Amino acid sequence: MRVGIIGCGNIGKKRAAALTSTDQLVAIAESNRDAWTELTQKFKTEITDDAGYIINHPTIDAVIIATPPHNHTELIQACLENNKHVLCEKPIGHSTEEIEPLIRLSQERKRVLKCGFNLRHDAGLNRAAELVKQGAIGDPYFFKCNYVNGCALVNTNGVGALLDMGTHVIDLIHWFVGNPENVTGHMQKAEFSKDDNCMFSFQHKNIIGQAHCSLIRWRNHFDLEISGSEGSIEIHNLPKWGKQEVRIGQRVRPSGIPLMKSEFFEGDLSWANEWTAFEHLCSNNDLTWNTHALQVMQTVNLIQNNSRRTYVS
Repeated sequence: MRVGIIGCGNIGKKRAAALTSTDQLVAIAESNRDAWTELTQKFKTEITDDAGYIINHPTIDAVIIATPPHNHTELIQACLENNKHVLCEKPIGHSTEEIEPLIRLSQERKRVLKCGFNLRHDAGLNRAAELVKQGAIGDPYFFKCNYVNGCALVNTNGVGALLDMGTHVIDLIHWFVGNPENVTGHMQKAEFSKDDNCMFSFQHKNIIGQAHCSLIRWRNHFDLEISGSEGSIEIHNLPKWGKQEVRIGQRVRPSGIPLMKSEFFEGDLSWANEWTAFEHLCSNNDLTWNTHALQVMQTVNLIQNNSRRTYVS
């Protein structure tokens, strides 16, 4: 596939590195000219500061958008209007009202519009999801997830913890549990222009859950737990930060210490795995995932509308 990238900072470089040997990186649009020498040496392709060059390029099939979120909506619209498939970093919009027209346009143009949720393509999380599907924990009872870091003062996305890290957590909830209902939460503004701390609880059928996303937890941390009638599964850490552990616990009746075993995963393959999935969608003109970002945003709106806000003075 012939690919163009708009925005090639930290995430854009990860996306570029995930392309396969059968792809051709036609050009990169990057506004920071100080990065051009490095990008040219690393990716051996044309560099420009004009996103329009990528959008209007006659032979580019797909565009990766990895800019800060403030202009995602307009870039996606322009790409779709020029019949490009789009893989865009989250969030693809700031509200359902921004996202819905993009979905309609993608369906009219028959082009894939995928929001970048690379954690769904993480090896350890996929192993956990597979075990849940196989019935390893029986009927799920509860779900917990924490995804936090300490980047409040250097975060450039400008959208807050919920739209930044929280959308990943919400995607995992949709994947492992289903659509959250009866949502209540707390959103805190401490050091960031928007929310930099968010905790919320939810229910899905008979399953209850809670989640925490934050930009003011001064050490990177990820954990997820889902427990049920026959046992539990815990995921500790993400491969981008080091070794990842998936702990599988088998319930001992009537009461006792669970039988535990661990599986370990190293090396962050989530970017490459997501690119492979995106290419598969494009080659089959499969628009199944085009509405996924909207579903996540609908949950974001539920949290925003049902949360108490605290401002630290």
